Amino acid sequence: MTATGARHDVQIAALDLGEKLGSGGQGDVLRVRNRPGEVFKRYFTGSANGESMRYLVEFPDTLSAEDSEALLRQTAWPSARVVRHGQVVGFLMREVPASFIGQTKAGPKLRELQYLLYPPKPLWGDIVPLDTNGRIEVARAFAGLVRVLQERQMVIGDISMRNLLWSPDVPARICLIDCDSPTRVGMPPVLPTADTPDWNDPQQQGGPSPATDLYKLALLVGRTLSGNAAVRPGQPLELPADTPEPIVTGVRAMFDRAGQPTGPRPEAAQWVRALSGRGEILVGPPPARRVLPPPLPMADLDGPGSPRGSIPLRPPDKP
Repeated sequence: MTATGARHDVQIAALDLGEKLGSGGQGDVLRVRNRPGEVFKRYFTGSANGESMRYLVEFPDTLSAEDSEALLRQTAWPSARVVRHGQVVGFLMREVPASFIGQTKAGPKLRELQYLLYPPKPLWGDIVPLDTNGRIEVARAFAGLVRVLQERQMVIGDISMRNLLWSPDVPARICLIDCDSPTRVGMPPVLPTADTPDWNDPQQQGGPSPATDLYKLALLVGRTLSGNAAVRPGQPLELPADTPEPIVTGVRAMFDRAGQPTGPRPEAAQWVRALSGRGEILVGPPPARRVLPPPLPMADLDGPGSPRGSIPLRPPDKP
């Protein structure tokens, strides 16, 4: 789609492109030598939706200062469209901070969520899975990020163990990558949305939706806390013995609800509360209240001091 001019647009000819940092199913990620701290994702195809990309680039400006800071701190959000001959050919984003990169036997690797879902291996080098508290922090941070997006009608779409990074810093932090996949409800995606195998919503009909995001959020929380890459909502969820009891109770209940064939799935804000150890108390409707009239002062009709006089009545006529 042809891109009309926007204040965040950058012509590709203005970029001094360096080495390739990575490659995915939709494009390559390249260093930009004349824009320190930013990298360029160059699409393999020229069919990107320019208006949807414009919406993503301008989206942080629509948030409160607090939510905008949280979004930009926890994601590699698009900061500019990159254009050639009126076509969007990719976008700029911040470079992944060093704390999200580990040194393995095979060289530097992103600390993807998958490293929390399997037993550690010697080949992982200094990538050591987080303890229980660290996993809770990662899950809670991601639930908070989903809350910010869903409250503004944004659907992430591809949530998986490959596009969420974690840092060993305390408290543990997250970085969501591949942030050209989120889409506002009712708008087309920038590119056809990918779906990672075994991270799918079994009830999904059609494209991504707020409901599919909520299922995948439950999937991510359950797998992150349990270290089980195969468990799905609705199945028994085994959690580490040192998981605080309020979190065990809340997370298991919501994980089960997310897997039910009917009924709403837990919202992101509910996950944040559960992962903070604050359970929810279900209450019924309040009892009916009997409304009584307000007390009114009584007039002193006949007692001492009554201001009223008396009216003599005419005696009845005699027959």
